[in-house]
Amino acid sequence: MENAYERELESRYGIVFNRLYTLANMPIRRFGSTPISQGRFDEYMTLLRNSHNSKNPEDVMCRSLISVDWQGHVYDRDFNQMLDLPLGAGSSCGGALRS
Repeated sequence: MENAYERELESRYGIVFNRLYTLANMPIRRFGSTPISQGRFDEYMTLLRNSHNSKNPEDVMCRSLISVDWQGHVYDRDFNQMLDLPLGAGSSCGGALRS
């Protein structure tokens, strides 16, 4: 799939990638309601807090990658794309990418 996307994007729009990742079917909007409906929201939040790793921000997507939807809208991370939060819309990365 990566080769097909790269070929089509370059031939149609002149867009060239050094590495293209494709993702499909991220159910992020649906997931939030699951712990609530199961009465496990507090348990889930505790799991998230206990799983925190202060080294993770060094490697988050928004520091070196962008996410682009099929219409060409740009997002600083894939889950912001699923939430329809465009690049720089209050993100912790501020839309700034590292080179």
